[in-house]
Amino acid sequence: MSGQADGPEVVRAQRFEVVDARGRTRVALDVDVGLGTPGLTLYDEQGETRAMLSLLPDGAPGLVLCDEKGKMRATLGLARDGEPAVTFFDDEGKERAMLSVGSDGSPGLGLRDEKGAVRAILLLDSDGRPGLVLCNEKGKGMWQAP
Repeated sequence: MSGQADGPEVVRAQRFEVVDARGRTRVALDVDVGLGTPGLTLYDEQGETRAMLSLLPDGAPGLVLCDEKGKMRATLGLARDGEPAVTFFDDEGKERAMLSVGSDGSPGLGLRDEKGAVRAILLLDSDGRPGLVLCNEKGKGMWQAP
């Protein structure tokens, strides 16, 4: 015995699915036909999407986490230039908070109201100085420190 497994060295397909004992798809690996981007999707026992790992058309990676209804609730991604961001969504799919790090290494936290307007921004500049901006219902700054 040479220790090599029998079978092909490369398996090619447009989609792979892993199913459970009941035949339900639990994992899918494919390439989006429209975008041409690869992705891995995890499904729960009810067939709802719970997590997706993919590359966006610009090559940036992204992770999407979904609730028990399959609604997107959080994302983790990198912009093409490598800037990371974590975004949180409410149960209606509206963005409510984003934590990011800019290209200069400065972190920031943005909070949005139920209408999508930015209401607060907390940040550290590239020199480590903190800042806070509070915004009105239209997203315009009304108070800031310093």
